[in-house]
Parts: sequence; C-alpha cells; structure tokens
Amino acid sequence: MRTLDEVQRALRARVGSDDAMKLVTTRVFLRTGVNLKQVRPEQNANAAVVTKVIGALAAVGHSLT
Repeated sequence: MRTLDEVQRALRARVGSDDAMKLVTTRVFLRTGVNLKQVRPEQNANAAVVTKVIGALAAVGHSLT
C-alpha cells in the first residue's frame, strides 16, 4: 500500500462495522498521530507515515499484509 487512503479502504474491508472502525482508528491515532478518518494531504502519500500506520495496525491486531 502506498497511501493512507489505500490503508483506510483495506482496513474498512477487514473490519466492516463503523463502530469497530472508530475503535481501531482511535487506537491508530493515539499511537501515530494520524487520523485515518480525515487523512491530511501531506501525510497521504508519505511512505514513512504509511509504514508507521501499518505497523500500528499490526500491533493492535489488524495486520493488512
């Protein structure tokens, strides 16, 4: 995955419900400072930020790879 938008779509497909999505995105925000609900343009295609978010998702049990 190259952008946070792609990460968000993959996470939504994996998690499904809006309630679960809110919980996961909140945990990611607390770990990384990245809001997956409203991705900032300067963060979207930043490879380091995308890697950090994917790592945080894996740490909370939502591996996307």
